[in-house]
Amino acid sequence: MLIAEYSVDSEFIDPNGHLAEYGYYHYAIRALWQDGKNNGRLKLFKELHVGPVTLESHSEFKSEIFKGEKILIHERNLKDTARPKLWKRTLKIVKKKSDEVSFITTSKMAFFNTLSRKIVVIPQELEKPIFQYS
Repeated sequence: MLIAEYSVDSEFIDPNGHLAEYGYYHYAIRALWQDGKNNGRLKLFKELHVGPVTLESHSEFKSEIFKGEKILIHERNLKDTARPKLWKRTLKIVKKKSDEVSFITTSKMAFFNTLSRKIVVIPQELEKPIFQYS
């Protein structure tokens, strides 16, 4: 699912003239939290006293992104049916003009209860908002 579009600014351009590693993460995670605010997920997290936590990530850098390029950020979430406390999130950055994939990060995720400070089973109220486009 498309969650954001950005035009890359100079803040994250490295000495090689392309987007630095932390710039890819910046745009991907910024889009994720912005989308969560817009669609009400962040509010629901607060009400349920849970938040997503990243347990493990693997990232692939596929192609360079330069200042001024327009990028699209896509999110996909999949439940781990064998382990009800875990799920997989994939964030993908695609160049808008060419539809070329530039970056993919796949993470093993869980929900963390902010009161008990423990990992919990995915709350039923989050099933649809998190996995509706899977």
